[in-house]
Amino acid sequence: MLEISISNVQKNYGFKSVLDGFNLDIMSGEKIGLIGPNGCGKTTLFKLITKEEDVDSGNISIRKGTNVRLLSQMPPIVDDNCTVKDILTRDFKIIFDIEKCMKELEKKMAVANLEQVEDILEKYGKLQNRFMALNGYTIDSKISELCNKFKIGEDMLNRRFNTLSGGEKTIVNLASIMLSNPDILLLDEPTNNLDIDTLEWLETYLKNYSGTIVLCSHDRYFLDKVVSKIVLIERGKSEIFHGNYTYYLKENERRILSEFEQYKDQQKMVEAMKRKIKQLQEFGKLAYPGGESFFKRAASIQKRLDRLELLDKPETVKEIPLNFQMNDRSGKQVLVVRDFNLSIADRKLLNQISFDITFKDKVCLMGKNGSGKSTLIKYIMNMYANNLEDQNIKIGSNVFIGYIPHTITF
Repeated sequence: MLEISISNVQKNYGFKSVLDGFNLDIMSGEKIGLIGPNGCGKTTLFKLITKEEDVDSGNISIRKGTNVRLLSQMPPIVDDNCTVKDILTRDFKIIFDIEKCMKELEKKMAVANLEQVEDILEKYGKLQNRFMALNGYTIDSKISELCNKFKIGEDMLNRRFNTLSGGEKTIVNLASIMLSNPDILLLDEPTNNLDIDTLEWLETYLKNYSGTIVLCSHDRYFLDKVVSKIVLIERGKSEIFHGNYTYYLKENERRILSEFEQYKDQQKMVEAMKRKIKQLQEFGKLAYPGGESFFKRAASIQKRLDRLELLDKPETVKEIPLNFQMNDRSGKQVLVVRDFNLSIADRKLLNQISFDITFKDKVCLMGKNGSGKSTLIKYIMNMYANNLEDQNIKIGSNVFIGYIPHTITF
């Protein structure tokens, strides 16, 4: 069944045309990987589908009654007092508001006289009917079941959302979306900040998901395991490959080579036609005043050349021109951590950890989401006021630290 039809969509941001005649049909149950270089329009396409932005021209048709939800790259900006439970229940505010009103009416009935009770019962009955229509009596069990599936423990429910790690926020947001039982799930870089265990769990969950999935990811292994169809956005248009990412790599290489051969053949033909036109024009000049036939033949070839639909030169992936140079080096000892303890509120994250990093070491810091990886880096960077004089962390001489956080703000 056709869920979403995207036809000849154009989207321009003034300085740049992002989508230029983009076409795509999304069918029920498909698991699609959306790929392309940064800035090609992947996130823009998601925003157009969810109507966060409008198309400049073209049409996006979504099957009536289809529930489409988007998991964005960036977690939502929420109040500091907002808890994990608040995030999970945000789509069900009306249900909890009705439940609150019903409980208030129950309290009033306990102290009301007979005449007041009849009036309260009438109001209560209307609220109860609406509560049942919204499946209010099953919402708590549904949340509990999903929390168990997403490994969101009772201790996490009351934690403030802003204190979660990047990976924990991703999982909570995904769980919140899944509570609405979407028919189509749009995932924009869902693997960002996930630890290996959570990533493997997410792969299995999405493979077994019965709905339609369109996901954008730079993780080729994740794409290989989850999707069965690749849509490449190239020059604002779609190129479809019926297979996983590995299949796409092989097929795309074959396609580019084939297109490049066609492009070269056409260029040779164009150059030959131009030479022939120039030659006939020269003959016409030399045969003056009887050279009209040469000019006519030249004009005929020029018309054919003008009508020719020229092929674009196939684009190849360009390497990023990075050239890291060290003008000065640090000492042999870059970082020393000794018997370091780390806690946030009442949560003990690190206990008596010690390690050394020396010149030219390449170190990977691993651990589950929420285990303290980012927090440790922030302590090393002196980003917390209470660790300015921490004697357990020593940075070596002549060490300059570059830092790229989860979220880059300007």
